[in-house]
Amino acid sequence: MPNSWCWTRLDNIITVRGGKRLPKGEKLLESPTGHVYIRVTDMKNNSVDLNDLHYIDDKIYREISNYIITKDDIYIVIVGSTIGKVGIIPNELDGMNLTENAARLTPYLVDKEYLLLALQTEYLQRQFLDKTNQVGQPKLALIRLKTSLIPMPPLEEQKRIAQMYKHLLLPVSDL
Repeated sequence: MPNSWCWTRLDNIITVRGGKRLPKGEKLLESPTGHVYIRVTDMKNNSVDLNDLHYIDDKIYREISNYIITKDDIYIVIVGSTIGKVGIIPNELDGMNLTENAARLTPYLVDKEYLLLALQTEYLQRQFLDKTNQVGQPKLALIRLKTSLIPMPPLEEQKRIAQMYKHLLLPVSDL
């Protein structure tokens, strides 16, 4: 690792918060209410698929309003066969509710795009799997997620890495 880089634990550079289960007996709605409930099945291609969203009513929204996710956050799946899947919240889902099967990562000392790339590396994905409880359905506890180690370059280098990665992924016709 370059001398200007360091190792740190995720909880030193992000805030981790869980999502929220629907209250007992409540069901998701298919007709729009203005309150999207983001499910793991909606999490695709490092973002959220907007094609089959489900909703909650005003009453449920108020009950679980502490469990929102914003466009500044990254989600990570913490339950089931897709543990470690990450993505960015589209602007149009800013302030919506997040399933209990995912966590909200709010970066504050790291570039969001760099963090997204780092979270997808084999190194971090292996840490997530190693920290997973295997009693019944696999689950990654938030406290274990927070202790994962990440390599940290200086902020400007993080931004350059993220930009270079985006450039490499552009189709030739876009260059």
